[in-house]
Amino acid sequence: MIKLICPVCKNVLHKKSNSYVCISNHNFDIARSGYVNLLLNKPNSGDNKLMINARHNIHQQGFFSKVVSKIIEMIDSNNIKTILDAGCGEGYYSREIYNALGINICGIDVSKYAINKAKKLCPSITYVIASNYDIPLDVESVDAILNVFAPDFEKEFERVSKEYIIKVIPDEYHLFELKNALYDKVIIKKPKVPSYQNFKLIDEISISYSHKANSLIDLIKMTPFYYNSKINENINIKYVTIAVKILLYKKMCNFINSL
Repeated sequence: MIKLICPVCKNVLHKKSNSYVCISNHNFDIARSGYVNLLLNKPNSGDNKLMINARHNIHQQGFFSKVVSKIIEMIDSNNIKTILDAGCGEGYYSREIYNALGINICGIDVSKYAINKAKKLCPSITYVIASNYDIPLDVESVDAILNVFAPDFEKEFERVSKEYIIKVIPDEYHLFELKNALYDKVIIKKPKVPSYQNFKLIDEISISYSHKANSLIDLIKMTPFYYNSKINENINIKYVTIAVKILLYKKMCNFINSL
């Protein structure tokens, strides 16, 4: 079991009845669906219910099934047994990994709607409302951090991860057809591959494929396009490109020791 720490005093939290309590007696109630809120003074943060439900619908349609399959292969081949899904959203990647490998996973997100839905969909996974900038886990408490299309924070990732970071970023032609339909001009940019001071990039997988553009309105709602562009109800797209990079980083001290 992945142990949580108190966001106030950083001592270990222990489950007691329907709450988590630390030795300083800071108390955090467990919600009816089973998650705990460890995000201090930031109500109604993150993605709203509309975006979360749209994202769930898209995941159910299998738009990102090939991406999660590659992530599962990477986790399994590197013997990763504990994961923090940092910025987990409604828990799609956590669920698929858990169902495939049965490993210990904790998912965090700042969105109450996301975490509530994630916990209801898979009660076996630990879900917490928390920020990637203040992760409520102890030092080197997980083998790897998974970070899919979400903000990262190197200082916290280095503190919490024992060995790996798995970072997933959009590639240059990701959702190109959708962007082309919504905007007058689309600028194609190569993605900036993140660099971490104390982690070395040891593997990079590029995935690109076309997926039938069903549930198009959900695809739009799950992205910032819904708020940043004029939505034309008559958009006619048959297929959309899914293009991502899956990046595997290894902690430098462990990388050097493995040579």
